[in-house]
Amino acid sequence: MLCFKSAKTIYLFDEVYTNPWELRSFIQQVVIDKVPYVPYTIHNVRLSDISSESFVLFRGNQFSCWRGILMWLSCIGFIVLLSLCYQSEVLQGICIILFPIVAIVFFSSSSKMNFFGVGKKYLIVKKHNLRWWDKVFLIEDIKEIIFEERSTFNDAVTIITKDFKAWPFVAASLPFKDWLKLKDELERTGIKVQNTCINEYYRE
Repeated sequence: MLCFKSAKTIYLFDEVYTNPWELRSFIQQVVIDKVPYVPYTIHNVRLSDISSESFVLFRGNQFSCWRGILMWLSCIGFIVLLSLCYQSEVLQGICIILFPIVAIVFFSSSSKMNFFGVGKKYLIVKKHNLRWWDKVFLIEDIKEIIFEERSTFNDAVTIITKDFKAWPFVAASLPFKDWLKLKDELERTGIKVQNTCINEYYRE
């Protein structure tokens, strides 16, 4: 929302821009801070950079959330059906049809089951089942973090870096009490956290 001296207000929606972070960064520097615009460069962190870092992990349990249970039930059911394929050509045809569906369910659900590690200098995001995937942030590059509801039953950690880019990570396997512990740990490192979806009632 941009409020002008003429009392005119303009609302800008991120979805209609390809580079909303550049617009936000420009407004922050030139309009608010009144300094020349210089694009902020995020550090490129390699896995070798965090080899000596110890992390406090907030994993949750994928077998205790509805998304994880449905995903693994569908995978186990498909494996059982696959083991019976030799008995019938009909079952073989069903398996061929179901394979891409089960694969889509697996990768789609796995992409929404992120967990987090908080260190002294770095924040790492990983996935329970996609072990080769990870995203590492240097804590000094993080502007703030928002706990928000992206859609029904999809609470997410949205990491906003100092270049104003937003990185949402759905954490379907994280129980409410662990969300609040994650918030406390992030704030201990000096990161500003906005909690818009997790009720403090769940704090132990």
